[in-house]
Amino acid sequence: QKVPLRTMIENGWRVEHTMTETLFGSDERLTRAGEKRVEWIVTQSPEQWRTVYVVRGGSLEATEARLDSVQQYVAQLVPKGPMPAVVVTTKVPPGGSGEYLNEVHRMYRDSLPAPQLPGTPEIVN
Repeated sequence: QKVPLRTMIENGWRVEHTMTETLFGSDERLTRAGEKRVEWIVTQSPEQWRTVYVVRGGSLEATEARLDSVQQYVAQLVPKGPMPAVVVTTKVPPGGSGEYLNEVHRMYRDSLPAPQLPGTPEIVN
């Protein structure tokens, strides 16, 4: 496989498998949404891409709490066999709140011209 394509694939899976701060509570433990994301990564994504990336917290303690929370949950989901890797990252994928993204989508949709059927072609003699 060509190197640029392989890199794009790896980066895509990394974005999908990155646990951002919104998936952790104030105690740096996984929220229910975070658990569902980890569950999908560990059980549904292709085996070769099952690495879970955890965005570094605001302190060493916060980062360790996040890692511990994810690792404990992964261990519950995979009681036997090799465990998917759980690693720290500093790369936060692009995104925003659902409210913001919904507003951007609404603005885009509202800016589209009204659909029109093509007119009857003019007959030129």
